[in-house]
Amino acid sequence: IGTVYFYNNSLNKNMMFTYYDTISRLFSFTFGVTLGLYHIKNHYEIKFKPNNKVIMFIIFMIYLIALCTLFFIITSTSKFFAIAMIITTIITVRLIDYATLLFRNNVVINNGIFNFISDISYEIYLVQYPVIFFMNQLKINNILRLISIILITIFISWIIHISIKISKKHKIRFLLQFLVFAFVIYGGYKYITMKNYTKEINNIKNVLNDNEKLMKQKQEEYNKRKKEKEEEWNEYVKSINKTPEEILEYVTNLKVIGIGDSIMQNAIPGLYEEFPNGYFDAKVSRSTCASYEVLKSIKDKGVESDILIFNLGTNDTPNRTCKDNLMSLAGDNKVFWLTATHPDDETSNSELVKYAKDFNNIYVLDWVEAAKKHPEYLYSDETHLKPEGLDPYVKFIKNEIYKVYLEEYNKNKDDIINKHEKEEKDNITFYGDQLLINIFESLEKEFTDAKFEAKKDLKYNNLLTKLKDDTKNNKLSDKLVFVFNKDNSFTKKQYEKIINILKDKNIYIITFNSLKINNDKIKIIKIKNDKSFFFKDNINLTNKGKNNLTKELISAIKN
Repeated sequence: IGTVYFYNNSLNKNMMFTYYDTISRLFSFTFGVTLGLYHIKNHYEIKFKPNNKVIMFIIFMIYLIALCTLFFIITSTSKFFAIAMIITTIITVRLIDYATLLFRNNVVINNGIFNFISDISYEIYLVQYPVIFFMNQLKINNILRLISIILITIFISWIIHISIKISKKHKIRFLLQFLVFAFVIYGGYKYITMKNYTKEINNIKNVLNDNEKLMKQKQEEYNKRKKEKEEEWNEYVKSINKTPEEILEYVTNLKVIGIGDSIMQNAIPGLYEEFPNGYFDAKVSRSTCASYEVLKSIKDKGVESDILIFNLGTNDTPNRTCKDNLMSLAGDNKVFWLTATHPDDETSNSELVKYAKDFNNIYVLDWVEAAKKHPEYLYSDETHLKPEGLDPYVKFIKNEIYKVYLEEYNKNKDDIINKHEKEEKDNITFYGDQLLINIFESLEKEFTDAKFEAKKDLKYNNLLTKLKDDTKNNKLSDKLVFVFNKDNSFTKKQYEKIINILKDKNIYIITFNSLKINNDKIKIIKIKNDKSFFFKDNINLTNKGKNNLTKELISAIKN
């Protein structure tokens, strides 16, 4: 009944309650009492036993190995912890059973060390937990702590043991009993006079529970919002996705104003065919400076334009003022300016290229270079177009304009996608345990778009698995913040393993210890280990501690 009650509690209640509740743990005592009564009844003999002592010894060793294996492989967070405790109790009973039979008359058991440990075993049982609790409060090396726990436990157990066993008239017994009694009185006094933090701790638990529920709710909202944003983004990407054919069609339908001299004149029919929404004006011997009045007149008529095409410079060497006048009428329109074939001044084209560098909306189309590759396009004057050169001339203009719009489209699309990806990565993800839950409400107000991954007892291996999964699925933010209790702080080696997974991420680590990691991407936020920042449980933060930690976190991340 006790065993079933214990196991049922482990499923339905907190494991700490199950572990320390007297009624819940009664099953292990009743197993021991049953063993004692069984031995008395059977005159300290195992009723059902192999006749061969070698087989009995082998069975004994199997039990011992099984017990030690459970100690190492089952942790307090394991889902098999309760079952392991029941199995451990049964194995312990069997070990005592076989050990009693196998070694009762064995010389080894009469060894002084074994006798000594055996004599004080019950006192060790009583003393060991308070010693462990006390030693865990000290900041010392783990190995030194373990050795100290063993030695102090044995020493105190021995003191208690001999104070009971030695002669009542012995002075040492009186002294030892007095010391034990003094410790008991002091402990009782401290217990009675100690401030009761139960109410505060219960309030903290309520706040933590509320924060945990709020965090869960906020994360559900975050995930929903993120999903909606992704759907909106996917729809937007679909809307801006254009094929080369669609861009070419867009270029064809542009409102174009073209101004030119005799080079453009013969090509106007072809230009209208390629740009049906165009307005073209070209004239023999037209100069660049004279083109200003022509363009102004067209604009005054109310002709709209998306782009301007100029084929000027064959008949003059335009100065900067002439060009500036034309550009003043262009406004924000893109201007596609063709180099002039066989101009009066050979520097005219190079001056045009130099001039265009001062403007973001001038695109020089090098018709001269294209014509050089096809001398059959031009008459012997190397200037004017033959009939067979008209169509290539028009196609050249349209193709060059298409290239500009295609390049601009791809760049804008890449910029939009890169900006979106950067915004996604610039979001912050907080990982932590009870400490993060403690300050969640304050942080959430400051980082409204942040993601929070927190559990009261989030362990290193669980965190590592989570980070690996998020890395594999490309779900990690660019900034990651680790907020863990000082009792749950990870070692430098553990953090280095995390950093190897996260690679180029910006990482912020809250620590109460002296943690040093040489990496530009890692920022260690050392929190002052001030007693006033914590309640007596040394885990939960006071309001002062919350404010301090939140303030330091916000400052570190935003700077």
